[in-house]
Amino acid sequence: MNLDGRHLVELLTDVPEITLINTGKPTHILGGTLDLTFISTELVPVAQWEMDDELTSDHFATTTTLRMELLPPPPRPPPRWNTKKANWKLYQDELQKWFSNYEPAEDIDQLNQDLTGAIQHAAEKAIPKTNPTKTTGSTMTKSENRITESTHSEDISDNTLPLRE
Repeated sequence: MNLDGRHLVELLTDVPEITLINTGKPTHILGGTLDLTFISTELVPVAQWEMDDELTSDHFATTTTLRMELLPPPPRPPPRWNTKKANWKLYQDELQKWFSNYEPAEDIDQLNQDLTGAIQHAAEKAIPKTNPTKTTGSTMTKSENRITESTHSEDISDNTLPLRE
């Protein structure tokens, strides 16, 4: 293994999110593996790496196929704070109650942890969270959206413009 090969081994060891998916089959006419295919480690279960036996130069062509339909759906996003519906008076009262009973820690890390906990506690009491099961936005593509808007405009104009005789 040459110096470049050692660097690649180091990289793959240091960055486990990246995987080399070549099968070990030589990709060059002289027998070397010069063409490397790296993908996200998450995609390895749905990836297929192949080499074409026909030469396109002094390298064989390679193909990587990703069967995305085999991937599990992405996790739902976590709930977010809905600050538009916050009860800011309750939030302020909760923090004031905490502060009036708080004996400040001398350690800055402990002080930070205590303050963060107080803010989170007040937020839990006074700020509702969004429901991550509800989808936001449209799942239509931009062109589908334009077609829908165009059709909708035609429908409106058909129903609102007076007919001339």
